[in-house]
Amino acid sequence: AHPNVRKSFKQTDGKTNFTTAAGRYQFLKGTWDGLSRQYGLKDFSPQSQDIGAIDLLHFSQSNN
Repeated sequence: AHPNVRKSFKQTDGKTNFTTAAGRYQFLKGTWDGLSRQYGLKDFSPQSQDIGAIDLLHFSQSNN
């Protein structure tokens, strides 16, 4: 599962914002949850992250 750790960061305009980005490809929790449901990914291992990233690349290529 995605670690779902919410981290704060400062934007370039000085405002504080938050992100759940994690892993090799900095997946947001919502993105990862959709990919893991779609492909039945049971963990957040490097192999599972690779599968998710490849899907997103294919999806973005098919929409251009």
